[in-house]
Amino acid sequence: MSLENTFVGQLSDVVAKEHYRFLDVAVLDHIWQQFALDNIFSNLPYAEAMTVNRCLEPKSKINIRKWTDKTVLPRLQKYEYNDDYAVYRALDAIADRENELQEHLYQITSSYFEGTKCILASYGYSRDHRPDRQQIVIALVVTPDGYPLYWQIMPGNTKDVTTVENLLTVLQKRFGIEQCLLVFDRDMVSGDNLKAIAEKKFTYVSALDKDEISGLGFLEPEFPSFLAGNWKETLLAHGFEVYDPNLLYREHFHKNMRYLLAFNRSLYQDQQKNRKERLEKAKKFINAYNKELGEAQKSRNQKTTERKIETHLKKWNMHKVFSWNLEPAVITVPTTKGNERVEEAFREIKSFLRLRPFHLTREKRVKAHVTICVMGYLLLNALEEKLYQSNQLQSVPSVLEIFRQCQINRIGFKKSDIFVESITEVTDEQAELLKSLSLRQLVEKKYLSKILEYSTM
Repeated sequence: MSLENTFVGQLSDVVAKEHYRFLDVAVLDHIWQQFALDNIFSNLPYAEAMTVNRCLEPKSKINIRKWTDKTVLPRLQKYEYNDDYAVYRALDAIADRENELQEHLYQITSSYFEGTKCILASYGYSRDHRPDRQQIVIALVVTPDGYPLYWQIMPGNTKDVTTVENLLTVLQKRFGIEQCLLVFDRDMVSGDNLKAIAEKKFTYVSALDKDEISGLGFLEPEFPSFLAGNWKETLLAHGFEVYDPNLLYREHFHKNMRYLLAFNRSLYQDQQKNRKERLEKAKKFINAYNKELGEAQKSRNQKTTERKIETHLKKWNMHKVFSWNLEPAVITVPTTKGNERVEEAFREIKSFLRLRPFHLTREKRVKAHVTICVMGYLLLNALEEKLYQSNQLQSVPSVLEIFRQCQINRIGFKKSDIFVESITEVTDEQAELLKSLSLRQLVEKKYLSKILEYSTM
């Protein structure tokens, strides 16, 4: 038996010296290469670094290098990140390649609507009710399968109807699009926009506000009770149809308009969990502040106290849930408004674009930041499509979190430079997910041998 690389020592002297993000980064890198983005940005490794970071743990641009160095990405790219400010030069270069990237994505995704010339256009822009903040308008075009195809950044004061008309003109001239299905945010549902769409004889899909849903009378008053127990059978009995294992819908027609009332079980559970957590935080705050007020030696200003309570409740979006009033010594909370219910029966399609916050001032770099977000959306949408095709019901964030647990670990002895690297033992859950995504090779010896060469043993 060979004694090469064999050491004798106390188990207690063995320590983990470093950890590097591995499996979640490797999965996104694989998708990046599937779309041949490594060819488009062959001399711009920061493009992938910023995109993967945006998908997993968004950082400011100045911190991209430090974050990337703690991942497997430099080994996969065979590139050493040693300049914090190179990221800004990379942003300038990415902005210059925007048209090239859009043409590349058009070629890749054209098969999805070949022959029909049908495109799904989604218009996203900043609407934070903050007139004191500068804004930009972003028009995003994606294929029917959700893959980004074209995007345009415009001044923040661009009118909605101008956004629609200008974008359609560009698409028609550049890509020869003759028919469009417009999918837009509920905030863009205006008389001018709908008139412009009708004049061009285009079709559209948008979301309704809760109040609009209630006003149409499509949702049964007892709907919350449908969601307990055998919820799927109950909804099917009330006219819903299955779209996928998580999503059921029901059609309604009213005044020559078609409405879809949809219920997403996974989203509902996530919302209820989140709502419960926020509710608990609000209750803890009320109890703690009650105690603080009760033990106060001096009287408090009523308006200041009310403002503090309202500010905290708004932070958790609980200001419409709690009904409260001030008494001489304490806050009393008579009741919460309503029981557990469906927070929205129909929600707009959520994109993975996490545009905020960004602290860039040059026009090219702002545009490049948006391009990075679009590419992140491309990767995450592709992963979501893979999960759907393999009948995996878990969400993309939850799958990436599962993969995150598999890291590269640098192990050695205390007070010694000797170390060896290995990945965290792959769990059954991780192995099953990799198999369903046809990515089992990412944890096999041939792949790992290329990235676990950083060893002194």
